[in-house]
Amino acid sequence: MGKILKTMLWLLLISGLLYSIIATYIRIIEKGDYIIRYNISCNPSSQACFSEQQCDESGNNCQTTYYSSMQRIESNLARVCGSDSDISTCVLADKCMEGEAGCSIKLCNPNIDTCANSQKNNN
Repeated sequence: MGKILKTMLWLLLISGLLYSIIATYIRIIEKGDYIIRYNISCNPSSQACFSEQQCDESGNNCQTTYYSSMQRIESNLARVCGSDSDISTCVLADKCMEGEAGCSIKLCNPNIDTCANSQKNNN
């Protein structure tokens, strides 16, 4: 009796593990049910933006980039921009569609983050 119980427990454990792997594969790969985060352009004169300074290898030629952080579900982005589309070329990639679940734009919070606007105002 003990050997049958052990075998049944192992079968139950293995089938549960396989079910979990298959369900995760379907959810992530097939349905695109995961969150993507990417940066979008931001206007520092009208919004609270994050900033990043990019310099060439010599460190002399620097350029400041202002951005906000965008978050949305991959399947929604694919629906708006096309599944093979590059985010940087998609015009609608930086806007949340009306009623789109899981879509948000994070602007810089001066109380928590170092923002481009707060740096500009302090100088």
